[in-house]
Amino acid sequence: MELGYYPLQKYATGTAHPSNTVAAAFVSHFGQTHPSDNIVDNAINGTGAFQSELSSTRRVIAEASMVTVLLHIYAIDSMYEAIDKCSIEPWDRAVAALTGWAEGTDNAKGLLFMSIGRYLCSRAATCEVANAASPDHGQDAKVNKLMMLEFKSGRDAINEGLCAEATGHITKIETLILTELVDATAYFAQQVVENPSNSDNQADLYAIAWALIPLIKDTNAQQTIRNNVGLSVNNLSQQMVDQVLAALKTVVNEANIDCNLLDAAICGSESLTPQTGSDVSSALDSGVSSQSLLSYAPSTNVDSIIQLT
Repeated sequence: MELGYYPLQKYATGTAHPSNTVAAAFVSHFGQTHPSDNIVDNAINGTGAFQSELSSTRRVIAEASMVTVLLHIYAIDSMYEAIDKCSIEPWDRAVAALTGWAEGTDNAKGLLFMSIGRYLCSRAATCEVANAASPDHGQDAKVNKLMMLEFKSGRDAINEGLCAEATGHITKIETLILTELVDATAYFAQQVVENPSNSDNQADLYAIAWALIPLIKDTNAQQTIRNNVGLSVNNLSQQMVDQVLAALKTVVNEANIDCNLLDAAICGSESLTPQTGSDVSSALDSGVSSQSLLSYAPSTNVDSIIQLT
């Protein structure tokens, strides 16, 4: 089996596919050609917006941003590349970038972006059996299960030579990714209120919210979230969180997000009960061998290994 290693630096500084609206949104919002590279680089080196932040805070932001911004952009880019070339190999790489997938049939679940949904459903006790046919695959978030179905459907369309049809699956995947970012922003905003001494919560909130903000079309909702989740914001209050939740409700409506996929109190009136546990950064950096949810079987002989270090 041929091993394919894909250095993140190459894709952080490359030219995005013209159909990649996610990349275009980040470039437009930050006014920079390579915003994902700048965010991660500044967080690692303690420059720019992070020059006064503790190294522990910068680590959380760097890791979360690699997953929610850099690999997000790269995944969508690879999917469009798969359509252009009518080749399954770029599609498999895209799945790897979102799941941390390694070829095989191990029962371990996906890491990277899909850890966010799993983490949130575990906090809210809303996880479901990942695969009814194989209960030993454990529990997972509804949004992750839907995303995996889109991964497989897009792969199958390309395998059948119906490559243009995969575009619709990309659109659905983008909405599901947005769903997880919205849900995670709401969750960590509440966590900052409930556990104000936990600096990791604030760092997670910042990183995830800033992965979401450029994707929001409503400028008022954008500004409300930006004003309330900055690293310089001290003493985040419940009133401020409620403003963030109202802004997120606007995002849910404009993006046609399914409220049934959200664990946080965005669409309804009940609050998500904050629970203690490891933060999302540790879930993303658990060191567990990464295998895809439901054992996504690649159609190529390339084992795409995404390394964050």
